[in-house]
Amino acid sequence: MGRADGGLSDLEVDSTAVELARDGFYRALADRSRRRLLFALLTTKQKTVDELAELLYGWAATTGEQANYERIRTALHHQHLPTLVAEGLVEFDSEAGTVEPVELPEDVQSLIKQSIVAELSHGES
Repeated sequence: MGRADGGLSDLEVDSTAVELARDGFYRALADRSRRRLLFALLTTKQKTVDELAELLYGWAATTGEQANYERIRTALHHQHLPTLVAEGLVEFDSEAGTVEPVELPEDVQSLIKQSIVAELSHGES
């Protein structure tokens, strides 16, 4: 007869597990633009909102999505960045207009990378 907890009591809980247990974390990653933004920040120290808007605009344009730079920039400022900041995934200095990555656990970085690989390999738009 199996254990009621399915063996979960033997698992070690670390900071990654805490991060991965939060619903808000998955809501933040549920949007393609936010996943792309996080992916771009994995390899840089800081980007401006304009640089991120240009990056997301270019990405959308190359994948055949309808893209409007001003709409993307506005969504970054009013929707995507506040969501990512609330979940502790980026730091945003609204006065300077800069976005900085926070140090993410390796499992979280891997999840972000895998989501982009899956998107590119399946031609998701």
